[in-house]
Amino acid sequence: MIKRVIGAVFALCILAVIVFTVLGRGTYTSLIGTGAAAGVEAAAESADLPSAEK
Repeated sequence: MIKRVIGAVFALCILAVIVFTVLGRGTYTSLIGTGAAAGVEAAAESADLPSAEK
């Protein structure tokens, strides 16, 4: 009985992960890339800090 309940809870968790993955498809935004690098460079320039690329 306990194994059946644990199995059902585990199956529901897997199903929830699959559903949330499908619902969130295409909404991922990486913080690493051109947008983040441009933001760091702009912050460095506004604070008069030396940039790594200069």
